[in-house]
Amino acid sequence: VTEAIIQRQHDFLEKGVNYLKPMILKDIADDTGLSESTISRVIASSGTYYLQTGGFSWEVFCAGAVCGLISMCVLLINNLRDMDDDRRVGKRTLPVRFGKKAGEGLMLAVVLLMPVMAYLAFGLNLPMLVFVPGLCLFAAVTKAKGATFNKLLMCAGLINVLYVLLVAVRL
Repeated sequence: VTEAIIQRQHDFLEKGVNYLKPMILKDIADDTGLSESTISRVIASSGTYYLQTGGFSWEVFCAGAVCGLISMCVLLINNLRDMDDDRRVGKRTLPVRFGKKAGEGLMLAVVLLMPVMAYLAFGLNLPMLVFVPGLCLFAAVTKAKGATFNKLLMCAGLINVLYVLLVAVRL
């Protein structure tokens, strides 16, 4: 992704701001063969920081990783909800391949990583509180059946909003 951006913005990087060219996510997606959604996530944290500073920040990476971990929870909840249908149509998601307990185990690992990454980004601070609703979400997922999973998907989205608000208050 970075290489594609650098190629498109070579003149800007060499000659200055007057040579900055407009770009959209589709441009980089076409150049890399990745989806626009993937490009967006990559650029959202580390990519933006790199382009603005010319360097890499472990703190920025860790702060962005928490949002990525919460998004992984969304994916895992979806996979657990759709396990039977996915098996029937031949999808090979982690819960289909290794079972419900493996999917739940991965979700627990993801939830446990959230405060670690928040700590690495911000130290002992407000964003670490994302762990509490994350753990509650995990507990609810282990007991969920049917349409309850849909409510839990919404809860995961709200946890992401909460994390962003905690980061904003911290700043």
